[in-house]
Amino acid sequence: MGEYLLMEKNSEMTGDQSDYFMALGKLIESVGDARFASNMHKIIAATVSIDFLDLSEWTINEHERRIISVQPLGQESAGHKLMSPPSSPHEILLNRIVEGELTLLVHLKPTCSAGAACAGAPGFYNCNLVLHKSKKLWAIALYREHHHRDFSLSELSFLKNFSEALLPMLEQHAGAMLSSCMANAENEAFRQGALQLEHDFNEKLSRSKLRLSTREREICLGLLMGSSIRALADKLNVKSSSIETYLKRAAAKLGATGRNGLIKWMAGFSEES
Repeated sequence: MGEYLLMEKNSEMTGDQSDYFMALGKLIESVGDARFASNMHKIIAATVSIDFLDLSEWTINEHERRIISVQPLGQESAGHKLMSPPSSPHEILLNRIVEGELTLLVHLKPTCSAGAACAGAPGFYNCNLVLHKSKKLWAIALYREHHHRDFSLSELSFLKNFSEALLPMLEQHAGAMLSSCMANAENEAFRQGALQLEHDFNEKLSRSKLRLSTREREICLGLLMGSSIRALADKLNVKSSSIETYLKRAAAKLGATGRNGLIKWMAGFSEES
């Protein structure tokens, strides 16, 4: 369903198109960051009352109909009040997936028969908006406390239509968060590696009873970490020729020649090897 039809359905229930577009813009802008769950909660709660929102990405085995992992993508509660997150009925949702269906809505009530488990989360009416692609599921779980009324048919219809805009954004959010986590892990690994290299370099200098100036030491470490002479010059705001001069001075003290000689010195190899 197109954005304009979604907008019309939203305006029928809220009566304010400008607020809707502003909220939608904020949601789109927050894809990949910590505000996404809060912004999604706001744009949904402006039309349909909800007490808790939970976003997740599932990895599933389609043939065995088994959940391999569930990755949290954000949570938000009404008024930012502290709530214990409801336990999501993962297995029930998985069993409701229709093969070949891209999006679906699963509505669960907190009804329990004597001696039996509740279908939904205890104490909550539960509406789940799900996007299914091959081995992945993206789920928007909406909860309403049991002392409020259940989701109405008009609300469920609106949510099903609105999910066609929200779920692709959730998929993008999951991808952006994964990229961010990988980048953070790489940055942390680089930082730890740089600290270890600096420690080892200083230890080797100390054992060799050699002394380098602060700038000579900085140039050597930068080159050992893979920076080019031009990159170091830009970073230190000096000419490339100045970097080369510092390198020659340091290399002479270490008995090495150029970057390759510096690497061999650090590794404990002689120039001839």
